[in-house]
Amino acid sequence: MKLKSKVANARVALGVIVGLVGLSSVAHAADPPIATPSPSPTEKKRDLKEELGFSDTDWFNFSMELGSGKLSDYNKAIAASPKDAKVYCNRGAYYREQKQFDKAIADYQKAAKLDPKSIDPHDGLARVYRDQKNVAQALTEYDKAVALDAPKTNELRTRAEYFASIGRNAEALADYDKAVALQPDKWVYLSRARFYRLQKQFDKALLDFNRLVELDPASFLDEQGELLNEMKRYDDAIGSFMKALVIDPKDTDALNGLGLAYMGTTNYDMAQTRFDEAIKIKSFGFENARSYAYRGLNEVKSKKWAAAQSDLDKSIALDAKEGAPYFYRALLTVKQNGYSFDLTAEMKTSVAADVAKAVQLDATLLDAIYDAANEYSNNFFGREKGVLLLLGATQ
Repeated sequence: MKLKSKVANARVALGVIVGLVGLSSVAHAADPPIATPSPSPTEKKRDLKEELGFSDTDWFNFSMELGSGKLSDYNKAIAASPKDAKVYCNRGAYYREQKQFDKAIADYQKAAKLDPKSIDPHDGLARVYRDQKNVAQALTEYDKAVALDAPKTNELRTRAEYFASIGRNAEALADYDKAVALQPDKWVYLSRARFYRLQKQFDKALLDFNRLVELDPASFLDEQGELLNEMKRYDDAIGSFMKALVIDPKDTDALNGLGLAYMGTTNYDMAQTRFDEAIKIKSFGFENARSYAYRGLNEVKSKKWAAAQSDLDKSIALDAKEGAPYFYRALLTVKQNGYSFDLTAEMKTSVAADVAKAVQLDATLLDAIYDAANEYSNNFFGREKGVLLLLGATQ
């Protein structure tokens, strides 16, 4: 593959992977759910470099576009090609990463004057204005980018994602539908599928994921399975994950998803086996953290208290920025002590602290926390546990 086409594909892929504000994937296989930890941008970029087979030189050039190079390199590039709009866009991306927004705006505006037909300066300006919470200016620049991009749909999809991120869902959906009608590629389907999923329109999301699996099964079977888990269609989810494992037997996302599906059917032994397999596969820390969290959840449900404590502690040690393991550790403390009066003062403090930490890191866990609190509050002997969970959630 030529470098130009590699970079074009990489930019689209990274835009979908990193740029979906508020549209991250969440696995909900069992009640209550556990959120899927998100890899850091550095890990995502490293994965992408390996997947695309970039040489060090190719990756250097791509990194410059992402704004993750050195300022001295950007200045040298501008000195060498002062009339090249691209080098100003690259430095603008660097300044945006550094939150030096006035300098970023100046560079993007310079690029727009040098090349009035280029999409990149307007896309870059829109992202800067997004960072500054300047909705009107961001949309003005996205409108310009969309007009320049036509009849292609990358900027139309990006504007749809921005509409979704600020809660203007009708306008987001209109852009998605227009993009699908103009150019029904996998990136548009993926973004719209995640939008539908966030809106709890699961049947529509599934239609898009089914189309994605037809287009590229290796890339999208896992997420199709995650959605089926969330819909509690566990047998169908198992089918998706098994197909993914035929393609890649070391796919930890598929192994974890399969474990969650078995957990949803209360087949805790099969779930444990799949989580064990995922943990044995060497992977980045956030993936191991996820596997330990899922296995800890399974052990909570199967009342293997000591094993659950160990796994949830390991998950938090590997990725202290993921909220769900803290919540499950709080549930572990609550569940293994039969009545409210069995909880010591130290336990109560621990439960409240873990729930508060979970909510601080991931507010989407609130529904699951409230459900658990209500479950305990409906039982006379569990009312204090319910109150504890609620107090932690409201700290």
